[in-house]
Amino acid sequence: MKKKTAFLFSAILMVSLFLGTVFTSGAADSQTVTMAFTGSWNTLCPLAATADYDDCAANPMFDRLLELDGKGGYSYRLCESFDISDDFKVLTLNLRKDVKWHDGEPFNADDVVFTYQLYSSADLVTSRRLFLQGVEGCDESGIELSPNSIHVEKVDDYTVDVYYSEPKSEIAMFAWNMYFTVLPKHCLEGKDPATILQDDFWTKPVGTGPYIFESTVPGESVTYKANPDYYLGAPSIETLCIKVIQPASLTTAMMAGEVDLINGTLAAIPDADMEFAQTLEGYNAESMEGTSANFFVLNNKVFDSAKIRKAFAMLLDKDAMIESGCYGNGAKVYTTYAPKNVWSDQEIIDEYGYEFDPETAVEMLKEEGFDFDRTYTVCINDMAVRQAICTVMQDTWAKYGLKLEIVTLDTQTCISSMRDEAYDMWINGGAGANFTSLETGFIIWVTIDDSGEYGPYNLAKVDDPTFMNVEKELASATSEDEIKRLTQEIQKLELTEYNYVYIIGPYINTAISDRLVGVDKDMMLTRGFNYSEWKIEE
Repeated sequence: MKKKTAFLFSAILMVSLFLGTVFTSGAADSQTVTMAFTGSWNTLCPLAATADYDDCAANPMFDRLLELDGKGGYSYRLCESFDISDDFKVLTLNLRKDVKWHDGEPFNADDVVFTYQLYSSADLVTSRRLFLQGVEGCDESGIELSPNSIHVEKVDDYTVDVYYSEPKSEIAMFAWNMYFTVLPKHCLEGKDPATILQDDFWTKPVGTGPYIFESTVPGESVTYKANPDYYLGAPSIETLCIKVIQPASLTTAMMAGEVDLINGTLAAIPDADMEFAQTLEGYNAESMEGTSANFFVLNNKVFDSAKIRKAFAMLLDKDAMIESGCYGNGAKVYTTYAPKNVWSDQEIIDEYGYEFDPETAVEMLKEEGFDFDRTYTVCINDMAVRQAICTVMQDTWAKYGLKLEIVTLDTQTCISSMRDEAYDMWINGGAGANFTSLETGFIIWVTIDDSGEYGPYNLAKVDDPTFMNVEKELASATSEDEIKRLTQEIQKLELTEYNYVYIIGPYINTAISDRLVGVDKDMMLTRGFNYSEWKIEE
């Protein structure tokens, strides 16, 4: 860890002494656990979620069929087991029989079938339906071909069959099941899908999860009470509170004992504060290698050849970006597969990868007739690491006669602006592929239909369907050799076509109070939480 915190340490210490702050952890209420977010959620409706904050504010109340376990596998939730047909085209879900909704009504197959139908409704505005690609009765975007045409059948009260138009591997089926939030039919049946996202139901949602909604202060906090009838056992922690705390205030909140969990993704201790955070008694502050990465979404109509896009990548001083944006606390990233992923292929990275070589990059750009007189634009949100990446890039470009304008917008405006081609590039980021999982969700970034229309998240305007087709083939792969071949092909495509350019992966700065035990750290890195296993030890 770089030692850049001496002044900050002194300043915080003076403030804490002035305020009489005690350097110990523990919420004022011994039966309340507080988890920090550094951004606010826009909705408690899983269907309307567009960001991790939305998902994770809803997650304590709603369970999925399956849950990522943080180690590349899964654990059962509403589904107690499953079967896959010999032709890999039918998924049979065997549901639990001991689950109740928060209002006491029993959970059963009707809820699952209803939710599939709702997700696939043509009138519903949601990004989540992409996880229904390949289900019979839906088009390429997951929309039903006709009302309730999605081929999902109730076999009995606790068994559901899901039919696919093409063979699907186990991992492809699970990829969207793990994000498939089951909703209560008895509460939502008959409501118009076109307006259901704005329904009053979401002001006090009814789910099957370990916690029951209690109250919220919009933009500030949401509070939940333990579900005494939770099928995995009532949580031992009576109250869960999610609270918005700005990054610069996280260490102050730790000193005041106002926070129990900073998970490193929904909230992360700034790198500049991490050394100081590790000195605080009552907390375990730890920097962990994760799977997240930042990457450039390049408008392929502007950066219109693979050679230009590779030259762009060779102009990225990743060492300087890690030093400036992460205080040296990060790693270079080259493909969508995280370095710890078992399918990440270092030999391919060595053979097809690149390093910072601005002189060669400039010559490549000149050979391709790149316009050096134009000012290029990049839009980003206000995350410090992305601001640092762009500042380093801007300085490098200036040295070699290239001009870059940095525009800071909120994430949703960045997305809509890239759809409209208002900017030349955008920096996005994500959790990336899990440590051992195959599924990256990357297909949404390269989707193009038969008519040439771009998918809603094909923001780079990738015209060539090769990438999409390989991703589809991977989704149907059923042998390890086939999977290895296809993941290698994806990595080769990423390092030869450069439709998207990966940059750096910051390490994840976490903190857990000593009184909170049972937190699964691997699961936490994937924004999942084993709430029912948490305990308080005073």
